[in-house]
Amino acid sequence: MPATVPIGGIGIAVPGLVEANTGLLRLAPNLGWRDLDIVAAVRGRIDRPELPVLVGNEADLAAAAELGNVPRDFILVSGEIGIGAGLVVDGRPFRGVRGFGGEIGHLTVDPAGPECACGSRGCLERLAGLDPIMRAAGVWAGPGDRAPAESLAALIERLTVGDPVALGAVRDAGRWLGIALAGVVNVVDLPCVVLGGSYAELAPWLRESIGAELARRVVSAGWSPVEIIGSTLGSAAAVRGAGAAPVQAIIADPDAYLAS
Repeated sequence: MPATVPIGGIGIAVPGLVEANTGLLRLAPNLGWRDLDIVAAVRGRIDRPELPVLVGNEADLAAAAELGNVPRDFILVSGEIGIGAGLVVDGRPFRGVRGFGGEIGHLTVDPAGPECACGSRGCLERLAGLDPIMRAAGVWAGPGDRAPAESLAALIERLTVGDPVALGAVRDAGRWLGIALAGVVNVVDLPCVVLGGSYAELAPWLRESIGAELARRVVSAGWSPVEIIGSTLGSAAAVRGAGAAPVQAIIADPDAYLAS
């Protein structure tokens, strides 16, 4: 019989601002969640409440999962309903002082742009998120239409055959992404952009317009161009990162795990 592997903990990836020292989900604008104690909620529903429950931002966990597959210093930008980013510096995730770093989806790229669920206007995810891309490409009409996965497949099919409307929608999204990413690269000095989530599947059509903006706007691009690569894990990266988080915690402090 196969060996039984004991459960060492639970990792959860969420699309929002997670407080580093408490695991509290402070805000998830696209879900309408605020100040949600996911750790307590999960522990109240499992048979072994002593198990560690680790909650993290999905883009941060996706970036952590990519370590070893990509350069040691990079920004992973992940596109789904919203847009998140995970920064890795010298092989270590960089989440900021409180854990709220990487919210690239809420960088303002067009002050006169559409309103965002976060309360601001012209945020990157309102212009380059998967929803606006699929709407502009004519493959998704909004809630009540086909499932997003089916819409993404339809979008890729149109891109593959060279549909000009679909190509234009992705090119415009890449331009907005490039503008935002150039700002991050200028501030943090990261040499590589990893396209994650659904952007990994759209990478062949996003690279050119993203690269053009990076070349135009990154001050060091003349002698140190920014590399753009597709994620090796795609939309599975966040799940893998969440699954690895308890294992990494056990390795870092095995005594604490044995004591539980």
